[in-house]
Amino acid sequence: MSIKKIILLIIGVLLFLSCRQYKNKYLYNVIFCRSSTVDYTIFPITIYQENSMLTKDSSIIIINAEDLYSYLNIKMWHDNFYLDLYNAIVNYKKIRVDSVLFKELSRWYKNVVPDQSIDSLYKVDGIVGVLNRYLDDEGWLEQYIPNEKFGLDSLSYRYHGQNVNIAYIIYLAAKHNIYFFGYSHLFDDPCGYYIGLGFSDKRQLKGLKAIH
Repeated sequence: MSIKKIILLIIGVLLFLSCRQYKNKYLYNVIFCRSSTVDYTIFPITIYQENSMLTKDSSIIIINAEDLYSYLNIKMWHDNFYLDLYNAIVNYKKIRVDSVLFKELSRWYKNVVPDQSIDSLYKVDGIVGVLNRYLDDEGWLEQYIPNEKFGLDSLSYRYHGQNVNIAYIIYLAAKHNIYFFGYSHLFDDPCGYYIGLGFSDKRQLKGLKAIH
């Protein structure tokens, strides 16, 4: 196990010990985890357009708490916002945004879209079966190297997770208190999403090949 993952595991344990009183300590830890310059926790939330609760105006996106805080531009302390966000998610509430922000978030963040092939595997083998199918040996769900030669929006070489519905897997995993980190670093260094073992419910990970 790398030093980075050991440090994250220790942080996860400390947060676990300090947050037992909350209904879902795993989600709480993920929301309150302070992002570093390279690692950030992610989770699914449901947003909807202001003055509308119609299903067609709703979207489930994968995001991190700090980004959402910045986009909403709310005049409150980070921790107060994170606690409100946590309570909203555990009580199955949607996050209301205006139409402009709705379009922007839906554009720049991964949208959760059902996937028939993943659903079929999930129904038979459960979430561990899905993760064993799509994670690599080190726990990466998606890993790639940005190609700066062709501009910031180009990907030169995606060597794990290509053509996989990443957002839907992250969404299903969160239902079992299994969470992921996003990782972005220096040029030519791998970026992507990997499983956050220290922030996930170990009972749900029994049989997962990536942790052995």
